[in-house]
Amino acid sequence: QFRFVRRPPPPPFDFPRRSLEAIRSAMTLGGSVAQPGAAKLLRVWASFPVYLLAIAGFHLVRTPRALELAPPTAGRLAAEVGLGIFVYDFIFYWIHLTMHRFPFLPHGHSVHHETVQPAGRCPNAFLTPECVVHHSLTDGLLQVTVNIVVQNLPLLGLPKHKLSRFIHNALVTYLLVEAHSGLDLPWSTHRIFPAVFGGAKRHELHHHAHKCCFHQFFRYLDDLLGHGPPQD
Repeated sequence: QFRFVRRPPPPPFDFPRRSLEAIRSAMTLGGSVAQPGAAKLLRVWASFPVYLLAIAGFHLVRTPRALELAPPTAGRLAAEVGLGIFVYDFIFYWIHLTMHRFPFLPHGHSVHHETVQPAGRCPNAFLTPECVVHHSLTDGLLQVTVNIVVQNLPLLGLPKHKLSRFIHNALVTYLLVEAHSGLDLPWSTHRIFPAVFGGAKRHELHHHAHKCCFHQFFRYLDDLLGHGPPQD
């Protein structure tokens, strides 16, 4: 009842079942994928080891900073987390906008915009939970790189505290999941702070229209540049 676009209810544990079937299909057919959506599921699962390997590779060239034993003040924690999310969304906004303005570049962002079309159940395509990590390698690499850069920026003139980094990653993950959930929940950011966050409401529209609402979390640049929702 909270969905922007109605969708058929999935059976219990449908995602793991479909994933196993996709893997069996690929192995049986010698690497080819015959089932509809199987390639998408394989790409989703492959994103996790790729992400972990990328982190391991990054640590080979850059030694992690030692843990700061003293806890941060509440003000420092709030400022570092708040500024970090703001800067992350600001930087990726321009990358995201560029990928849409220049679709012929080899970024593969169109992969992320593959949605599910329910046959005979709903006239509109809908988002699925795995859309959060369903993207090309280049697209995902750009997003992770932006996050790494932001996490290492001395936004307050000193290195970011480890606790701030942890909370930043948790909040960014939540906000990305919320934006791609297709849900208009009472506690969604666009409900609690409608003048600040575009949230799932605008990002759902972005995945259908492709020409507006390029923010992942906020809305101020879209409103300022005339990229907000169509008035009609």
